[in-house]
Amino acid sequence: SKRRLANASYATAEGRHELREAVNFIIQSSDSWTCLSSMVLIDAMFSEIPEIDGHLQAQVHDSILGEVRRGNKNRMVQVLDDIKQIAEHDVKDYIQNVFDLKISVPLEVDIRLLERWK
Repeated sequence: SKRRLANASYATAEGRHELREAVNFIIQSSDSWTCLSSMVLIDAMFSEIPEIDGHLQAQVHDSILGEVRRGNKNRMVQVLDDIKQIAEHDVKDYIQNVFDLKISVPLEVDIRLLERWK
């Protein structure tokens, strides 16, 4: 996608602000596509493991919110490890195969399992 920044210039404060927006746009767009691609892969994993009854709920900026049926602790740790593997490694292959883009930087995710509120 393209972003039109007609006043981008080093000459004015407004122009410098637009130049910063231009740089941030590339980073934010890439992060958004990486997050969305991770969601596709995580959703596919959830559909392959019906006993966890996993569902993705939302994406907010660079965060994904999902739910899984509570299981034994070892199974839940394995699900977290699988999601981390997808989000840090498998998504790079997916993006390269689908979009012909190579991600050469390491990806790090922070993943947490929280109890459902009552």
